[in-house]
Order: sequence, then C-alpha cells, then structure tokens
Amino acid sequence: IAPETLTEVLNESINFFFILPVLNNVGIDFMTAPVCHPVSEALFNLAEAWIFMLLPVMLLDRQISKRSDLQTVPFWGIGMFLTNAFMLPYMAQRASTT
Repeated sequence: IAPETLTEVLNESINFFFILPVLNNVGIDFMTAPVCHPVSEALFNLAEAWIFMLLPVMLLDRQISKRSDLQTVPFWGIGMFLTNAFMLPYMAQRASTT
C-alpha cells in the first residue's frame, strides 16, 4: 500500500460524515479539516453508512444469536474498518447456519 493511499484514508476518516468540515465552518477550529477528493470521500462515507445500516440487522438476527461461535459486535466493529471485505465472511457463515 502506497503512503499516499494511507494518507488519503486517514484524511477521509478525519472527515468522517463531513462532521469536522461542518464544525470548521461554524467556527469550531480545534483541528483543521484536510482537503480530500470529493468523489473518494463520498464513496468512503457511503461504505461507512452501509455498515451503520447493517448494525440493527445484525443485532436482531435470530440465526446468529443461536450460535455462540459467531459474535455480532466484533464483526460489526471490524467491519467499520474493512466494510465489504469483512461482511462477506459474516454473511457466508450466517448462510451456512440454515
């Protein structure tokens, strides 16, 4: 992974859901929001919104709650960082329980 890629991911994480840029615009400047490419930042926020939408589904999943070897909260927590790469194994394990 190139250092530029890590820097971009860090900057997009700092601008998570545009909270820091909005705070800067209203006069709260405890940290200056880095400038990111708008399309890559939008895709990053879309991926994070996707994992947030899956949390209630995962918490109310009856099939998974019956199994003790497949924990929901750790999967969701790690999924915050590796959204699609981590949710695919979760869904595969969930499907194998039926």
